[in-house]
Parts: sequence; structure tokens; C-alpha cells
Amino acid sequence: MELNLNKYGVLWIPPKSVIEIIEFWKMQVRSVEHNAIYLNHPVHCTFFLFIADKFEEKEIISKFEDCCNSLSK
Repeated sequence: MELNLNKYGVLWIPPKSVIEIIEFWKMQVRSVEHNAIYLNHPVHCTFFLFIADKFEEKEIISKFEDCCNSLSK
């Protein structure tokens, strides 16, 4: 069976109030350093990146959803 690898990440998206503050500072940086990297990326915090077979994508997502649901209880 041929592998079809994808990159997956576990991210935290902060509350809107935090995003607004970070976006303000990103605009300040952009005004001084036009070519700064990552200024166009959505505000987030990456906890973990990994590569896995796309064949297992539904199972991977399901396990992360189960984990997140159990943490929020």
C-alpha cells in the first residue's frame, strides 16, 4: 500500500480579545518591516506538528476530538 503523507498540527486559537491585541502589534511590525514573515498567518500557537498517512486522517481527528472533549469536562 502506498503512503499518502500529510502534515497535521495541534493548535490553540486564542480568544478574540487576544487576537485583536496580537493583530495590532503585527500591524506595527508590518509598518516598519514590510517583508517580515508570518504576518499574514492567522494568530495561533502550535503545540505539535506531525506527519501521518492521510488514510488514517479520520481516526487521527477523532482521537484528538475525544481528547479535547475529555479535557473540557
